[in-house]
Amino acid sequence: MTKLSADDRLALFDLHARFYVAIDEKDEAMFMGCWAEDDDIALESAFGNPRGLEQMRQFFHYHINGHAMGKRHILHNLIIRESDDSDLAYATSYMFVYEVEDLPRLHASAILRDTECARTAAGWRFRLRRMEFDSGYGRWMALHPEAMPQNQGQPQHQQQV
Repeated sequence: MTKLSADDRLALFDLHARFYVAIDEKDEAMFMGCWAEDDDIALESAFGNPRGLEQMRQFFHYHINGHAMGKRHILHNLIIRESDDSDLAYATSYMFVYEVEDLPRLHASAILRDTECARTAAGWRFRLRRMEFDSGYGRWMALHPEAMPQNQGQPQHQQQV
């Protein structure tokens, strides 16, 4: 295993935090800056499975105008693991999503397992994120279909893949 420096670990922690702040602040440039700058990137989630830069950009707009509206995303319990490749690290973390425009409450929770982070010329960036929502969120969505914002079906890239 290649040892990550303290600076690497701080940069990886910052990368994860920027991802959620970018969604909450609707900051496309910050969100896209979290991803490696090639088309070898992917996100696997209940909201879609974008692959490549253009699909990731479409997903961002779909998400901030859909399920992420009025929510705050909180990163917790981030674990960073080294790999045999000094330019690759893995991370696992919890995500909590709070309602902030209506009565404040916990809205959803998830685990992101084995997030693949790559060292690039621009710094550490995501290559792959796998989001698994806790089962209670699926049950809540089944009971509250009205929670899906109007005109928010599958994102465009879902139909193309």
